[in-house]
Amino acid sequence: MWDIVYCLTGISMIGSMSYCVLYIYDRDSLEYIIQQASWNAVKAYHKTKLEIDNLKIWYYANENKDEDEEIVELDEITETIEFIGYKESDDTTYTSNNLENNKYIQDTVFDLMFLKKKENDVELYKRINEKTEVDKNIKMEKVDKQFIQIELCQNANKTSIHKNLEGFYLTDNTLLDYVFLKWYVNKFYGLLLADTYKLSVIDSDINMFNLDKNQSIIINRKKNYDINTSIQ
Repeated sequence: MWDIVYCLTGISMIGSMSYCVLYIYDRDSLEYIIQQASWNAVKAYHKTKLEIDNLKIWYYANENKDEDEEIVELDEITETIEFIGYKESDDTTYTSNNLENNKYIQDTVFDLMFLKKKENDVELYKRINEKTEVDKNIKMEKVDKQFIQIELCQNANKTSIHKNLEGFYLTDNTLLDYVFLKWYVNKFYGLLLADTYKLSVIDSDINMFNLDKNQSIIINRKKNYDINTSIQ
């Protein structure tokens, strides 16, 4: 036991001496080493957290598998699709479970549209671009979690906004554009989106990047994403 204590003490002393020497003679190298160590620690943390989250999802999915199979017929009967339409001009949201021959949906111009359904206690939001896509049988293909951190920076404030994105990770969904964010942060966080803002993003591979008002994310069928930049 004392051998271990002596070993750890020796390592600590050597580390402290190395730090002092670099601090005195080569501060630039010391700062670089600290930055690299900090970045590797952050990367390891997020990687570990992502693996734990995936393990939890797998565990709960398999734990409830038998129960889900027993009630699948009932779910199919009671499953409903809800239309969501957002108008930026007056900041209003219209919702309805009546999809067929809905005159208000047909006659109203929306800036943002979704079809929503509940699956395994998760609300899925399929973004649509045309009224012809309003269909209760629309396919919603889920993909793995793409981002482990998204931070909205505006008016000198920072807000983490990635937690409620799980239901939006569907193929062909466009996310994080200005109109989407204006509706999303108000609905889930009670925030008003500023005209100027920045998104700080960390994806599931620990890549870090920023998005501005002219950029958005498109979830593709390769279980990945593309960054789209609009021309103003």
